Amino acid sequence: IVGTALVDMYCKCGHIEEARHAFNEMPTHNALSWGAMISGYVQHGYGFLALELFQEMQEKGIKPNKVTFLSILKACSSIESIEKGREVHSYIIKVGFEDNPGVGNALVHFYAKCAKLFEAEEVLSTLLVRDVVSWTGLIAGFVELGLAELALHYYKQMQLEGVFPNAITLVTIMKACG
Repeated sequence: IVGTALVDMYCKCGHIEEARHAFNEMPTHNALSWGAMISGYVQHGYGFLALELFQEMQEKGIKPNKVTFLSILKACSSIESIEKGREVHSYIIKVGFEDNPGVGNALVHFYAKCAKLFEAEEVLSTLLVRDVVSWTGLIAGFVELGLAELALHYYKQMQLEGVFPNAITLVTIMKACG
């Protein structure tokens, strides 16, 4: 617990090398310690290192938790690694996290960010809970690609399902109209 807290503290302070040193010095690792280091890498723009560490975590047989999946999908988005993201998506299904709302939202955002809008739509359609975060992720993907009409279509669909926009959704939709 203390080692993981130390890794987390170094990461939050931007001292990634010290965090990795503290991580390496820990006698044992669990999902939380792996997740803290992976999250730290992602937060500071080291997507490739996060993916390497995630691979090592899997090789050691440590099952990721929700936070680790959220971080690793963000890493895949940041480096636009659609192949690795698809592998992570398959692994998420394998370990039974596909029904987790946060993980589902992260998948929608990942595919939308990588301009794979068909996949983002598919993921959204399978979510048990489609909230403002998941809808906004999809809408933002259409806006980023200049597909304003489709963005507006999904904006209306979101409201028809009883999900109402937040400030981020409204800013995103204004970009589509501008």
